[in-house]
Amino acid sequence: MANSIKAFVSYKRSLGKKFFNEEKNLRLLDHYLVEQKIIHINNITPDIIDSFLTSRPRKRARSYNDLVGLLDRFFNWLVVQEIITKSPLKTKRRRDTDKQIPYIFDTTQARRLFEAASCLADSSSALKICEPPVVFSEAFHKKPLWRDDENLLNWLNTL
Repeated sequence: MANSIKAFVSYKRSLGKKFFNEEKNLRLLDHYLVEQKIIHINNITPDIIDSFLTSRPRKRARSYNDLVGLLDRFFNWLVVQEIITKSPLKTKRRRDTDKQIPYIFDTTQARRLFEAASCLADSSSALKICEPPVVFSEAFHKKPLWRDDENLLNWLNTL
């Protein structure tokens, strides 16, 4: 497996890619296969790939999907090179979103936020460029995605 990894990494680098992190992940796969006593590349099964992915826990879907994508490209390259007949990777990418889902204030919530901001005391001696409600109002009209922060929402609900 190590020779196939070297050839794949060399190929990718010949295309101008640095491929440092990807090489590390492929080396981890190689070490995992050695630990599992998988000697020949044709003995790699979808279950073995799934157990490798499980052994490399990823909190974020993007990180997991990057690893699955790397394995997909690697095994497909092995198929094209006729080193294996078909890819053992059957794992699908995660469709999860991050834990924090964007939150958009509605008009009532935005108005309450503007009112609360206008009541804030100014403890700064710095030059004021504009009033907080103007800043919030400008941001609201541009429709930014506000993070659903529990503390902020609790604070807004007490107003």
